[in-house]
Amino acid sequence: ATVAPARGDARDCRRPSIWWLGPGFFLHWFCSVGPMAFFQGAAKHYYGLNGSLVWSFSLSARGIISILVSPWMGALSDRIQQRVPFLAMKAFFIIIPCLPLGLLPDVPLRGTLTFVLTVLMGFGGNAFGMAFAYCADIALQETGRSLNATIAAALTISFAPSFILAPTLSGMVAERFGQATMFIILTVMGLLSALYTMFILPESYGYVASSSGTPGGATGTSSPVSSAASPSS
Repeated sequence: ATVAPARGDARDCRRPSIWWLGPGFFLHWFCSVGPMAFFQGAAKHYYGLNGSLVWSFSLSARGIISILVSPWMGALSDRIQQRVPFLAMKAFFIIIPCLPLGLLPDVPLRGTLTFVLTVLMGFGGNAFGMAFAYCADIALQETGRSLNATIAAALTISFAPSFILAPTLSGMVAERFGQATMFIILTVMGLLSALYTMFILPESYGYVASSSGTPGGATGTSSPVSSAASPSS
């Protein structure tokens, strides 16, 4: 069986690694975790005693949608042989609830849009699924590297520091410049994450490692083979 070639753009010759994935994934989680307490505050502000119920329902609905969408996204990613567009899409979806709180005046519609968009975030899929698929592509093609070690390293340089830094820095910005400014900054950071992922992050699907390559170097090659197996002769 033949497999369609990987994309032929310039970045295909660069070696995918967790060091390429890390910056975008860090920004992704920073924008997700940083405003969490402020979303809860907005729920209380706009819905009073029902705020916790609205917030919980929004998260639950988002999770259900994500569960339904993620397998389809994974299958589609394998079918078109690309991870990067789905990672970029997720980076964009993560910031859409920030838009009303950053750009709209303090009116009831602002709260409604915020929590409707929180639900719609689920259409971006699972937060970890495609990133872990990217790690799996790397581990599969590189000798001596396990999937567990690759995922652990990726989380160490992105997920863990974002959970430490995002709430504190977001709170400091909100205290100093106001919550609207904080949401605008997070929106810009999320857009940068999506752009970085779409146009800079090397594609991992079909990547074949070079034994002499170094992480982030230009010695790897992108080959028209599946990440799961090479075509039989």
